[in-house]
Amino acid sequence: MSYEEPANEAQALHIRLLGGFRVTVGSRVVEEPEWRLRKAKSLVKLLTLAPDHRLHREQVMDLLWPELDPDAAANNLHKILHIARRALEPNLAPGSASAYLRLQKDWLLLQCPGSPWIDVEAFEAAAAVARRSRDPADYRSALELYTGDLLPEDRYEEWTATRRHVLRQEYLALLSEVARLHEARGEYGLAIEALRRIVADDPAHEEAQTALMRLYALAGQRHQALRQYEQLREALRRELDTDPDVTSQRLYHDIVAGRFPATPPAMPALLHGDLPSAPLVGRDEELEALEDILDALFSGQGRFVLLAGEAGVGKSRLAAEIAERVRRRGGHVLVGASYEQEGQVPYGPFVEALERFATSLGSTNLRGMLGAAALPLFSLAPDAAVALAWDAPSALSGPPDRQRLFAAIADFLARLAAQAPVLFVLDDLHFADEATLQLLHYLVRTGRDKPLLFLGTFRPEEAGPADPLRQFVATLRRERLVTPLELRRLDARESELFVATLLGSDPTDRAVFETIYGLAEGNPFYTEEAVQALRERGQLERVDGRWRLRSEVAAVPGPLADILAARLERLRPNALQVLRLAAVVGREIPYALLRATSDLPEQELLDALDECLARRVLEESPDGYRFTHPLQRTAIYDGLSRARRAHLHGSVAETLERLHHSQLSEHAETLAHHYSLSDAPGRAVPHLVTAGDRAAGVYANETAMTYYRRALELLAAPGAPASPSVPAADLWEKMGDLWALIGEAGQDVAAYRMAIAIAEKAAEPAVCARLHRKAAYACLSQHDPGGAEQHLGAAETLLSDRPDPAEQGRLARVRAQWFWERGRHAEALEAAQASLELAERHGAPADVVAAYETMALVFHSCGEWKRGLHYEIQHLGAAVDQPQLASVFDVHH
Repeated sequence: MSYEEPANEAQALHIRLLGGFRVTVGSRVVEEPEWRLRKAKSLVKLLTLAPDHRLHREQVMDLLWPELDPDAAANNLHKILHIARRALEPNLAPGSASAYLRLQKDWLLLQCPGSPWIDVEAFEAAAAVARRSRDPADYRSALELYTGDLLPEDRYEEWTATRRHVLRQEYLALLSEVARLHEARGEYGLAIEALRRIVADDPAHEEAQTALMRLYALAGQRHQALRQYEQLREALRRELDTDPDVTSQRLYHDIVAGRFPATPPAMPALLHGDLPSAPLVGRDEELEALEDILDALFSGQGRFVLLAGEAGVGKSRLAAEIAERVRRRGGHVLVGASYEQEGQVPYGPFVEALERFATSLGSTNLRGMLGAAALPLFSLAPDAAVALAWDAPSALSGPPDRQRLFAAIADFLARLAAQAPVLFVLDDLHFADEATLQLLHYLVRTGRDKPLLFLGTFRPEEAGPADPLRQFVATLRRERLVTPLELRRLDARESELFVATLLGSDPTDRAVFETIYGLAEGNPFYTEEAVQALRERGQLERVDGRWRLRSEVAAVPGPLADILAARLERLRPNALQVLRLAAVVGREIPYALLRATSDLPEQELLDALDECLARRVLEESPDGYRFTHPLQRTAIYDGLSRARRAHLHGSVAETLERLHHSQLSEHAETLAHHYSLSDAPGRAVPHLVTAGDRAAGVYANETAMTYYRRALELLAAPGAPASPSVPAADLWEKMGDLWALIGEAGQDVAAYRMAIAIAEKAAEPAVCARLHRKAAYACLSQHDPGGAEQHLGAAETLLSDRPDPAEQGRLARVRAQWFWERGRHAEALEAAQASLELAERHGAPADVVAAYETMALVFHSCGEWKRGLHYEIQHLGAAVDQPQLASVFDVHH
């Protein structure tokens, strides 16, 4: 039987039972008065639902008149059969056979010329077709036929209950199945739409509610996923007095913690979410210049463009527009930003961009592209390796060579550019660390002959004369590697056009344009905020189809503080509380952190977040929430008292430690930032040390120095380690190691001597011996054998009292170099051999390599370097092929 509705032939019978009883004969609808008695309708309903549309007369009588004796029931049956026939066929002649209702040998039959069309049967047939085809279109056709539960007017009749339940379960099953089909195709919106129909009908349907949570999370709507869990929990408690099962709870906790989805939805390649809805006005000249640059990019020419302008003038908006144009032309877009009020991650914008891009590209495509660059790249961005299930190294192996890291990133970008031109956006460079600027300079310099466009934004007012960014830009200008573009404010005419676009097509009073221009002074962000603030306060309204001001609005001297305050003051207390906490948290605001830090009950927290989202102060992000514009966060943060800031920073830090207790090193920069601004800034010390170590591990030496110095400053602050002397010595030693690596003459020796003075007071002879040995080596590198002798003697004395074979081997190596510096080659060889013997028996592999290097140096000076090489090859064998041993051979050439 076809499940399509039949054409309106004169005698076609059309019966609907889903959502209510309705009968059509041909083109005539049988109206309610024509049935006269409810039992007449019930008779037709029973026959419609019966197998083959036939029932024995005794079955009918038992169902419709169970309380009557057989004779009385038979009389009633005869009566309603006559009424039902007349309802279907008003012109039926007396004694004529009905075309639809017949009685044959005690069997009642429903029939018609051809076959009756019955919505229940059509729905069941369509469902069967959909399950065979697995085509969502067929599922939609079936679902359209289910217009409601079976015979809702007969809800309490026993003869409808079972069939109603079966049909309803079939409908819900079809919705679940089509949702799974859409999910498998990545059509999350359509899958969500199907499941929402289930939960609208049955809020306590846990399977559908949990599937909705999963789909919202997959679609990047984490907030709605959390909301869905709250709805499920409320429905279960209200209807069943129970809580969600363990599967639903586990999914909820995984979403809160950011573990689901395992790979977050790829961040749009824009700066602050989707392309802003606000129009781009007054940027025709800049867009024309940038279009020429894009033409050059797609012709294979690289460049660095620096967009400069004050906060809110539209740098990020213009960059987003360019990113969208590159994407539409088929290019790759990578986006990273530097951030204020947070611990600096070395190479932060590059780490963010590479992790986002690697995650969106996927493991299979990325493996072929990276090649040998995988190790250094994943050392820089370990989260990308984790997301792609690659083993992430804790630091680069081999000699400490920043050039190797830079070259690997350049190689990766070159491979990417070989596929399609690349735009790399670096937002807010005025907050960038020095390592970021050094890497950017390298990439710009080496990428000029490749289709690589770097687009940076910065605020000139944030960079002082001695700021690294000023020096960076000056260097690029001298080398002709930068194209500067400075964004100005909108003039009065452009501001008027912008406001008119924001308000729509309705006419606007001149006073509106003039007032808003007086408030915002042509700054696009402030203009948009002023429009929103005036509308929310009821001072700007549409009257008779025209925008007017209700009352005079005085111009204000400080648009940022006043305009934003005007909007924020209308938020409810809970929403303001959430925003203050969010402003302290940072650029990304994970829900798990908000929930664990806020003292609001979860339902109230979600309500507050709903208000922040509705007012467009916050927006959802792949990792939680973020402010729709950084200036909003700045305004809220600056409005906090010093005491409240310190309290909130401490609360956030303590919560982070609880949430990430097994991975503290991965959050060291953030923990250091929050603790250093808390009531107990000394608690930042261990995290500052870890952050410095992480920076040093990827050769961001200046950043590492910054962290170590800050740790030294906080050793006497509240919350610092109880015995700070040894940590201070460690910090000075780490700084000395970095100075030695950088090659700053004298700085390393001074740092080691500071460490020695502290370690001597703490009575740490082993530490003192190591520090004297390092100081001696630093002196030798500066050709100061006298200073080296002083430290060598001190170290040898300390080790004679407390022997340490491994350290003695290292000290012998430095002594050999001291002899070599003085031209005493025989003694140098004897010390080098002693160093090698101790290194092989007690030292680490690096000690053995260093000892061989020293021997090679001595043999070379004696004119016997071939003997030294032969000796090295005999003992090292295949190890000489390792990159870290290449320097052994370089010594001899």
